[in-house]
Amino acid sequence: MLICFQSVPVQAGQTPPLLQYFGTLLTMGKLNAFESLELSRLVVNQNKKNLLENWLAEDKLECSEELGDLVKVLIQICFSIWTYLLILFY
Repeated sequence: MLICFQSVPVQAGQTPPLLQYFGTLLTMGKLNAFESLELSRLVVNQNKKNLLENWLAEDKLECSEELGDLVKVLIQICFSIWTYLLILFY
């Protein structure tokens, strides 16, 4: 089913159909591990990491090792930027 949504072309400035699909699922409850990972990849690629933070805080995503690896990379990137800024402005 996800492949159908992934193959739909996205118009500039519009919400991707796959993101709309996951948004609908989130209103019904918690996503399974596969859905959680796919949604997380999607929002990270769209630079909407704040959505990921909110869904994790609301327990809407099922945690998995793969999701943990994705979040770990985000944390490392944020920490690297933060460190760079500290050095730059110190």
